[in-house]
Amino acid sequence: MTSFFAVNAAMSHSTHRGPVVPRPRYTLGAALLLALVLALPFGILALVQLVV
Repeated sequence: MTSFFAVNAAMSHSTHRGPVVPRPRYTLGAALLLALVLALPFGILALVQLVV
């Protein structure tokens, strides 16, 4: 997971010219959103197991 973030940061840093400034924040937000979406089913599963 950390390697993906490192590669992403390196890629966004290599293309650092012109209007590509707000891209790292956008990619970070997208990665966080993706992680949240991926973790949501597991969280629901854990809650269901706790209740049952």
